Amino acid sequence: MCIEDLSTRTERSNRAFNKWRKRVKASLPGLSKRVFALRNCMYMGCGFQWSIQWSIEKSLGYVIHDICNFDKYHDISEQIILRVCVEGLYEDVKKAELSALIIKKGGE
Repeated sequence: MCIEDLSTRTERSNRAFNKWRKRVKASLPGLSKRVFALRNCMYMGCGFQWSIQWSIEKSLGYVIHDICNFDKYHDISEQIILRVCVEGLYEDVKKAELSALIIKKGGE
């Protein structure tokens, strides 16, 4: 493999990553509403000194900061880390919402 092939692959990967970031950036307002709606809800894990709620809000802050920072160059490892963080955040929010719904229905 020659250097031109590697730089072409890197450039293609960066373009795909930036396209993905723009899609995620467009979804951030909705995700933020979902995260902050959980503040006043009981859900599995929320009673441990608010550690899970803090974790979700902290993760949201990290994601917003890194997704919206188009001035920063992300090498491949940083791209993978950011993708994993975004996917994990969406999964955590979904689990918390489902748990809150079950707890709410159980209390009615």
